[in-house]
Amino acid sequence: MTNKKYDLILFDFDDTLFDYEKTEERALKDAMLYHGLKYEDIYYSYFKKINRELWAYHNMNNSKSTKLLKMKRFEQFLQQVAINFPADILSSTYTEFSQKGDLIEGVEETINRLSEDIQLVIISNGPSTPRVEKLHNSPIAGKLKFYSSETFEGKFEKPNAEFYRAVLSRYNVPRNKVLVVGDKLSTDILGANNACLDSVWFPYRTEGNEDKSIAKPTYTIQRFPQLVDIVYLK
Repeated sequence: MTNKKYDLILFDFDDTLFDYEKTEERALKDAMLYHGLKYEDIYYSYFKKINRELWAYHNMNNSKSTKLLKMKRFEQFLQQVAINFPADILSSTYTEFSQKGDLIEGVEETINRLSEDIQLVIISNGPSTPRVEKLHNSPIAGKLKFYSSETFEGKFEKPNAEFYRAVLSRYNVPRNKVLVVGDKLSTDILGANNACLDSVWFPYRTEGNEDKSIAKPTYTIQRFPQLVDIVYLK
């Protein structure tokens, strides 16, 4: 296909390309079993709740370092499940296992198709690790370039239009040939609106959880492969 509407696509990472919760649950289970600790299915719901609350507090207070947060979540989790084990060791093992991500259905085939004649980029808030490692360990490694807020020393984050402009400054592509794809209206799509870019909302886990008046996507898809029909003109 050569009759394409866009020359550059900016993708979100978690729950747009990679299934965040699936990876998170698998990494927790594998880390605990690796150390000979008992694992029960309910444990993930405990860990997920603790992790989300700590990240919400972290983001609300504009904290810079995530090292303490990553340790604290395991301290609280191990206390809740009444397991006596060093939190730092479990945290380190969890990080190692989480460096292999799980792609959302249809992503591999779609990215392979798009990468033939379109520049593909990931833009992500927060730390690069373990996202860069997940990308490098995945079947789509080498197909997309990666930028996070850390790339620009934390100066910009979605939905700040400056983040998008900073990334676009590295590409000689007109704005009307750029497309943003993400799962969150409040960051990905609002950021695209702020930067005057076309966007695709892919509500993999977020539909019904966000205020739809906060941002207006150009397109909405329910399955990732539907992106191909948007990018290429028939």
